[in-house]
Order: sequence, then C-alpha cells, then structure tokens
Amino acid sequence: MKKFTRILSLLLALLTLVCAAVPALAAPRPAIEPRTLWAGCEYYSGVDFVDMPESAKIVSIKSANKSVIKVVKEGSGLYDHYLEPLKAGKSKITVKYKYKGKTATISATYTVKKYPNPMTWVKVNGKKLNIKANKYYYDFEKYTKTKATVTIKLAKGWSIVDTWGFIQDPDDDSTFEEFSPKSGKAFKLPKGYMGCVFFTLGNKKGEELQYGVRFYR
Repeated sequence: MKKFTRILSLLLALLTLVCAAVPALAAPRPAIEPRTLWAGCEYYSGVDFVDMPESAKIVSIKSANKSVIKVVKEGSGLYDHYLEPLKAGKSKITVKYKYKGKTATISATYTVKKYPNPMTWVKVNGKKLNIKANKYYYDFEKYTKTKATVTIKLAKGWSIVDTWGFIQDPDDDSTFEEFSPKSGKAFKLPKGYMGCVFFTLGNKKGEELQYGVRFYR
C-alpha cells in the first residue's frame, strides 16, 4: 500500500510539473510565408500570413523594391492588401501590424520570375485559346452555350494541383454554386448564368501559377 501511495505521489508531482509548464510555452509567432510570383500576372496575390490572429490590424505593408513588387491597398482589413508582381527580381515585403495594443513587424523576401510557360495549350470545347496573349486567364464575353469543357495540356514538369470553379446568375446571389472542374470534362452553365473555372498549376519546385477561364453572358 505504501509503495502504491509513493507511486501515486510521484505521478501527481509529475502532472503538476507538466501543467505548470504548459502556460510557459510560447504562443505561435506570426510570420510571412515567402513564395514565388510571376511577372505581369493579372491576379494580385495576398500576403501569405502564418499564425496571424484574425483580430490583428494591419498598420502598413511595404515593398522594399517597388519596381519588382507593388503593394495594392483595397481596404483596411487583414487581407485587403495585395502584391502586384511587375518584373523579375526580389523584394523584401515588410508588414507592420497591431495586436492587443502592441505593434510588431514581420518580413519575408518574395521572388518574382518570368512567365514559365506551364501549358502547351488550352482548349475550350475543342478549340485552342491564344494563351500567348492570355497567359493567366481568358474571357468569353458573350458565351451562349449551356455547357463548357476546358482542357489543359501541361508542359513537362507541371501538374494540376488544385481546381475551383463556380456558376451564378449575376442578378441573384443565392444561385452561387461552387464546384471542382476537371480538365477535359464538361460542366453545366445554365442559361443566363456566368461561370469561372480556375486551375492551379504546380512544378517540382513547389511553385504555383493559376490559370482561369471566365464565361460571361
């Protein structure tokens, strides 16, 4: 019995030490995830925050090399600042934010590269698009069909890592419907609806580029 009591006392003491140590563990520190952007990309990229509290307030976001990356501000929210890649090069992105009354600064270096030609061709309903003049997306302004098929042939070393699409009646927000498009597979586009499909392409270096096709009525 005494042996059992001693063991129980040791276990309780150990548990007390562990519990006391938990509050001392450091909270996750916000950071920026560096990434590769592509020169001339029409899609603005947001800053990739890591462990940034949603309630944090952005004081400023600055690019050290404005000729390489331009910061575009469209609001005061956490994700209302965007990065516009202008030309190949590197730029340090510095974010000043405020959280629980304290102001802190984090930074990361982003790389901008020339367009990598990740696709051999893109076809819509069997017809090739001019991807040389439309490197990041293609728009159909007066699309009349009720189905669409987007097919992508990728260059060597590239693969489709993610897809996203939606259809919607522009006059009725409740009709918004998301789906995951597949290269070479038709999707429905009801009469009067607009639709968009996006393919995220990735290479072996972990770099990604997005290509989109948008259908307007």
